[in-house]
Amino acid sequence: MVKKTIQVVLRARPTAKPAESQCIVPGNKTLSVKDPKQKGQEYQFTFDNVLQNASQDEVYQACADDFVDTVLDGCNATILAYGQTGAGKTYTMTGGKADYKQRGLIPRSIHKVFAGLKKHLQSTCTVRVSYLEIYNEQCYDLLDISIQPSDIAVIEDSKDKVIVKGLAAPLVSTEAEALQYLFEGTANRMVAEHQLNRESSRSHTIFSIMLERSTGAEGDEVIVSKLNLVDLAGSERISKTKSEGTVLKEAQQINKSLSFLEQVIVALSVRGRDHIPYRSSKLTHVLKDSLGGNCKTLMVACIWGEAAQLEETISTCRFAQRMRCVANDFIVNVRKEPTAIIRKYEQDIAELQQELAMHDSLTERHQITYSQYTDAQKAEVSAQVQAFLQSEDGPDAIAPLQLVSLRHMKEVLFAAKALYRQASAQSASMPAAEQLSVQEGVSAQSPPVTSTSHAGVTEGEAVGDLEHGTEHSGIPMAPGDARPSSITRVPAPSTSPAPPEPGTSSASGSNGFSPATLPFQQPPPDQQAAFEQYKQGAGSLKAGLLADNKAKLRQARQHARELSLAINGTKHQIDALKASEEAASMEQAADTEAAPSSPSQQSKELKGLYREQYSELQMVKAEADYTQKLVEQCMQELVHDFQDWYAATYAQVPPEPEDVLQSSISDPALDASTSMPEQELLTSKSRPQIDISPPNPADEEAIAYYNAQRGLQGKMSTLKRGLEGTRRRPAIAKF
Repeated sequence: MVKKTIQVVLRARPTAKPAESQCIVPGNKTLSVKDPKQKGQEYQFTFDNVLQNASQDEVYQACADDFVDTVLDGCNATILAYGQTGAGKTYTMTGGKADYKQRGLIPRSIHKVFAGLKKHLQSTCTVRVSYLEIYNEQCYDLLDISIQPSDIAVIEDSKDKVIVKGLAAPLVSTEAEALQYLFEGTANRMVAEHQLNRESSRSHTIFSIMLERSTGAEGDEVIVSKLNLVDLAGSERISKTKSEGTVLKEAQQINKSLSFLEQVIVALSVRGRDHIPYRSSKLTHVLKDSLGGNCKTLMVACIWGEAAQLEETISTCRFAQRMRCVANDFIVNVRKEPTAIIRKYEQDIAELQQELAMHDSLTERHQITYSQYTDAQKAEVSAQVQAFLQSEDGPDAIAPLQLVSLRHMKEVLFAAKALYRQASAQSASMPAAEQLSVQEGVSAQSPPVTSTSHAGVTEGEAVGDLEHGTEHSGIPMAPGDARPSSITRVPAPSTSPAPPEPGTSSASGSNGFSPATLPFQQPPPDQQAAFEQYKQGAGSLKAGLLADNKAKLRQARQHARELSLAINGTKHQIDALKASEEAASMEQAADTEAAPSSPSQQSKELKGLYREQYSELQMVKAEADYTQKLVEQCMQELVHDFQDWYAATYAQVPPEPEDVLQSSISDPALDASTSMPEQELLTSKSRPQIDISPPNPADEEAIAYYNAQRGLQGKMSTLKRGLEGTRRRPAIAKF
């Protein structure tokens, strides 16, 4: 086990206007900053490495190259980028899109992983990748945007290891395939534009590379390791970013999660602290193993060295100093293969059996078997059990069994069980006349009773029952649990005429039932009535789910109508206010001495409210469309199950009940049209476009990078057409 504190590397974003109150000394690995709020106050921060005006390759060599080697050796590693918005975190982790040389730590680490695995050709290696996004405190799978957040959960196993349940982790066999997953997930990530960054990340992302490599002489050991590459969303000051609407809400969630992250780091840096608040947020819970666990961790602290960003620079450096106080213990993760464990257990069992055989020979216990009995041995045990059952009671009655071992005792019990079942089967197959004669023989041997006795047992009573309150002769009633259930109940003799001779007809039929007692065959009910009966009975579960989805659809449509009315009202207010402002402007234009007026604060607030309402309406409309598809799917499954039930119950296959389907789906509240605003608003949401430039023929390492980009181009176009807008929908109950 290796104990090591978290390493912190400082990277300064290149700028044409560096702050005069900031001094970076790469040789001493220090940064000196003068606090702009407190004159004369100067801070000095020390790091494990300082990078200023460094290329992407230099950043990789200083931060990730050694960590990838650690993962190949079997240890877990994590590299995370932290800093204010616009400081270059995403550029450090993912890289730029203009040139191959601008690729970040993640593409370079993927290349190093596959290059390192080529050195282990004698062992079997498997590589998996996953891409998790934490957006507004909800988990999304960037590799499969059809997965809803409710299907992804962060849990811990019995060894307190964090597992993200429901997250896709596909196998990859080549570098190009892994890069293609990376580009696909990056294109699905949420970004937005504000004053400080044109493509600001609105979520935290974790790209994981999981390795499994077999080792040992027979491949009975597997080395398991994981590399987490974390791109944290940047902390924001609303006064500088000028965020509003949805972007403002996203910024609040980002700052909140980063505050929880800082609380965890502060708790870990305090010695003797019992409770660490990992579960305060999804981000800290997922990074539990990376912060104070079995992992080698490094943080890249990204700063923006301009005078206007000094406060954020000081805040980032303070967090980095706290991070350096956290220590992790990491080891090589080795697990045994199940087949190897089974082989070891078989060998141990064989050795223990040899030990028992030696012990039996020394104690003169011969002919003792610990393995499975053969058929001949089982027949011998069965004969011993029969001899025991037929022997008279006495102190030596158990002598025929010869109980010499636990295995022998088990075989004795199995043989007794088999004999009991055989006797029960013979009793059940005995004809009624023979059973009656046996009963009469038993009654004749029983002591006489003073009262008048019946000759048999009434119908519905078991053999041996004693009827209370009547005159009866026979043996007393045995307890209910002591009477075999397989004994056939014998009807009592009756004074009715004797059965007809063979060859003569009888009104009662050959089975003993009269025509009046035959079951009445009712015609099958109407389809609509049968469908309602099915929904109340066997199909109640799916019918309930259908009703829930219809209620949610009705609620979503109602919400959409209310939003539409609110949007229309806001639009009318904007138009009225605009008309009044135009009239005021015309009056001011006539007055040459009056100063030109600017848009009022009320107008800005109404426009902001309009944008928020319209954005919410789009979400509600998407939810309603999705729920409508669920309702149709639920109804189709319910109808198909009803047809199977109808055919099994009434032995008839009903036709396709289209009228039932339509009547069950139709709902006046669901069919009402929703008025939508016709104005199209500009949205700040955008997705980064991948620039595919021709590769350099002299650079062989770039081939996989460009092949992955070309392969992604066609896949993403199809994926966006089919699944656009589904990843932000709220979870809805479904089958």
